[in-house]
Amino acid sequence: MAAQERWENSLRIDFSSLPIKPSETEVHAILARIVGPAEVKRAHLNAVDWSVYIQMKTQEQARECVEQHRGKHGTTINGVYHTYKIELLDGSSEVKILDLPYYVSDETLEREMSLLSGFYSATNLNF
Repeated sequence: MAAQERWENSLRIDFSSLPIKPSETEVHAILARIVGPAEVKRAHLNAVDWSVYIQMKTQEQARECVEQHRGKHGTTINGVYHTYKIELLDGSSEVKILDLPYYVSDETLEREMSLLSGFYSATNLNF
């Protein structure tokens, strides 16, 4: 079997922002709620970055899984609800630009970023 450079058709469930990390049994229970075993090609818990990488059989299955479950699963720790971050791994890079002046609009940012090859979208997150 040839080695793969990256996992295609994959998604990631990120637990790194949780104050208390889930046990392996809890991770298995979470996976059972989010993905069906028939759809999963392989899964890997990375204990270094506290993420579960899941490879689905098709990119469409991975995309649908993320769309259906993003923001809908989490856990309560010390009375505070923490949502699991579920994201599609499509080989893209996420770039965060902080502290832009108020007059830089989303349209301006998208226009400038679209000069880069393969630009997909811009999202304004107000903190």
